[in-house]
Amino acid sequence: MDKDIIYNTVRQEILEQKKCQFQMLGLALTFSAGIFAFIGTKDISSFFFMAPVVMNVLALSIILDKATSIQRMVGYLQLMENDVAKTIFKWEYHLDIFRGLKAVSAGTENWRKHRYITKISLMLLALSLAAAILFVIKAELYAAYDTLGITVLGFIIFLLSFGIYTFLKTWHQLVKGEYTSKSVRLRWEEAMKY
Repeated sequence: MDKDIIYNTVRQEILEQKKCQFQMLGLALTFSAGIFAFIGTKDISSFFFMAPVVMNVLALSIILDKATSIQRMVGYLQLMENDVAKTIFKWEYHLDIFRGLKAVSAGTENWRKHRYITKISLMLLALSLAAAILFVIKAELYAAYDTLGITVLGFIIFLLSFGIYTFLKTWHQLVKGEYTSKSVRLRWEEAMKY
């Protein structure tokens, strides 16, 4: 396959991944704002505050997954751009090999490179925390701390913990771990030997 076609296809996929990140963020913010507005105008159960937490943690997980995919594709394009030899580029074939290779940390990146991911992750986590706090406040006002209320609160705490863990793990991989630019390039270079 022609190197230019592969390059343009992977570049287009990066743009699609970024577009998906923005769409997920927009969906999460719109959904959360809608739920908050709806609850603010009605005397509704505090359990509705669980919905933004679920949506925001789901969006956060998808956005972070897209960030690692983007980093992987950028590493491949960097190899293509720096290729002085007559390397044959086969995206799907090499991607399969890349995924099978053991990831190794190779250097640290400036965290500012991943500023967008850091900001939106913290924003979604803060929005989820606000929903959790509002759940506790509203539940206390209506004395809804029965078995179901405690179960829902436990679920919200679990979701928040999962979101924080996912953010910290992925951020570490992007800045100091297996998805730094250098780490990704080294894995691609190894995959391209096959």
